[in-house]
Amino acid sequence: MKNKFRLRFSSSRSQLGKWLLFGTAIGFLAYGGLAQQNNTQSAAATSPNELLATDKHHQSVVVATSKLANKFHYRNKPLTNELSEEILGEYLEALDPQRVYFLAADIRNFESNRFYYDNFLQKGDLAEVFHIFEIYQHRVRERTDHAISLLDYPFDFELNEQMQIDRSLENWPADGSEQDTVWKKLVKHDILTLNLSNESEERTTEILKSRYQRFQNTISMSNAFDVIEIFLNAYLKELDPHSEFFSPHSSSNLRISISQQLEGIGAMLRTENEHTVVQGIITGGPAHLSKRLHVGDRIVAVGNPDGSIYEDIVGWRLEDVVDLIRGPKGTTVHLKILRKDAAAGSPADSIAIVRQRVKLEEQMAKKSTFELETEGRIMQLGVIQLPSFYSNFLDSDGSDNTPSSSAGDVRRYLDELKSQGVDGVIVDLRGNGGGALREAVDLTSMFIPAGPIVQVEDSEDHLEVHEDFDGNVVYDGPLVVLVDRGSASASEIFAGAIQDYGRGVIVGETTFGKGTLQNIWPLSQLAQKDDIDLGALKLSTAQFFRVNGTSTQHLGVVPDVLFPTNKFVSKSGERALDNALPSSVIEPSKGAQMWRQKLKIEKNLPEIKQLNRARVELNPLMKILVERDQQSFHRTAPSVVSLNINERQSTLATDRSEQLAYINKVRSLLGLDAAETISDEAFPSEMIGDIFLDEAVNILADLVTLQSSGAKIASQSNS
Repeated sequence: MKNKFRLRFSSSRSQLGKWLLFGTAIGFLAYGGLAQQNNTQSAAATSPNELLATDKHHQSVVVATSKLANKFHYRNKPLTNELSEEILGEYLEALDPQRVYFLAADIRNFESNRFYYDNFLQKGDLAEVFHIFEIYQHRVRERTDHAISLLDYPFDFELNEQMQIDRSLENWPADGSEQDTVWKKLVKHDILTLNLSNESEERTTEILKSRYQRFQNTISMSNAFDVIEIFLNAYLKELDPHSEFFSPHSSSNLRISISQQLEGIGAMLRTENEHTVVQGIITGGPAHLSKRLHVGDRIVAVGNPDGSIYEDIVGWRLEDVVDLIRGPKGTTVHLKILRKDAAAGSPADSIAIVRQRVKLEEQMAKKSTFELETEGRIMQLGVIQLPSFYSNFLDSDGSDNTPSSSAGDVRRYLDELKSQGVDGVIVDLRGNGGGALREAVDLTSMFIPAGPIVQVEDSEDHLEVHEDFDGNVVYDGPLVVLVDRGSASASEIFAGAIQDYGRGVIVGETTFGKGTLQNIWPLSQLAQKDDIDLGALKLSTAQFFRVNGTSTQHLGVVPDVLFPTNKFVSKSGERALDNALPSSVIEPSKGAQMWRQKLKIEKNLPEIKQLNRARVELNPLMKILVERDQQSFHRTAPSVVSLNINERQSTLATDRSEQLAYINKVRSLLGLDAAETISDEAFPSEMIGDIFLDEAVNILADLVTLQSSGAKIASQSNS
């Protein structure tokens, strides 16, 4: 724990033409695994691969990255022998996460230099890094050629045989013979999986031959920046999960994300074990509006315009997948998806999404009102949904060129709700991954008279306090803030400040826990080479602290009233990320307790919690959602998978039966006939409704009643 107490002061650091990026929880197109890169002088002279030839610019990128990380990264983790060893481990894992390409002898040879990677980074000497990659290229050629030859092997799918489905913790094969055994099972598994997806034998052979050959070609055609990107991200991953180096190609995708010029399906992707995984769904994008693609789903194939032919994309580089999925607005992209919770070897679902420009207005604040009858009167309650903390958005249809900001829009809605005479307001921040820091500060200032809102500490222990000085309160009535495990960054600053001031009741789930700020440096500017794209570097340079001195980092904001699904959030958010920065504590800000004495929220919390528990216990739909989360939380990926077709079919049938049983349980509660098959029509996402928002409305009604009368209210009210 970091328990240093420091004086606050105002800091204005604009280093090296950086781009300030108040990080979203999810980040940008995470480019991992088998990336694109370039190389350094020391490797160029010896490399027989012209694509891996390097020049002085590549060396300067590596040196600049290590210097910037050493100076500005919040963790202050120096380059040591211990870190050097960890970097090598991350690099090898990035290349061969399932330990099927390298041999044990290769690893022993690589480890002879395990304590020198700190020196390699500081000097820009990547000879050994490229040496490893060239051996990797050779092993990939060997293995994929062998895999292609096995496609004609007469596999017996009636044998009682199993395969280790996750080899990331296994030993590397001792020799070629052991490696052949591993690959024989890998190919058999691939064939069986496609057979279970009703692919013909001829089509299965065609798909897998193309998959293996394309992967070989991808690795063979890797350039110097491909290798640099993999290696530098192996280093940066040891610092924290949000720091990242973007190659020139990847940085172009980054610029697209920052500028919001998003035309396609509106999904953020990453590579994981040769699969393309959905990392985030952009609010207002086609994927979000279709409700058919979800975080954690794996895209395994992309179809042609009419969906009659699919291109298998397993093992593709992420940039190639993105290029294939992107397209002109109005056109349809067909995808084959392996669902996040699907059993190993499950067949893929086919979905179609119409490409569109992301509707920025869908990311903007929205207002609605609820009427609730309680204690013999009609209570009117306002809801402001805020999907992101945006600034200077323009209407995407071009009808209005007036810039819009989240704080400005919320202020307008608050004025409208007050003119309507609402009894209370909910600010809904579920799924809000963050955005502009200034917007979070401005939003908070609308609910408090004055005072500090958030403290920002950088790597040199400089502390900057963002405060509200104007003394004006836009809305001073009963307030509920609704959050979930996807609320992050700026959302946590707002929710934390409202909680610290006792200004409102926070309800929902423990938030994401992202309390760090990232800065982005275009490396071409640092090298004064504006005519050459050298990529970009994103570093976690500061940590946010609440006015009470605690950090939202890792811990998140714990609501005053917890929904029952909160017990399953420990595997989500920052808590689930490797090398996440720990939470810290600094001195509390002065003047932050003013309203706690006025509103006395805490006095009403016991009664509010009691009423909430009574309603939740009587709500069968809430119980079903808790059961679903519980099953997902306790479900563990199998360590082995059967290569027997009958066992696999039985496992898949059981999995489908359980899914259908869940769907029909919900349908029964809603008075609907049972569905015979699994489909989006059988269980549309809107079927259950927004029971979490409904309960937040009830909690707000309880708060209004308690604050207005101070009287006890019956536990069955608002049920």
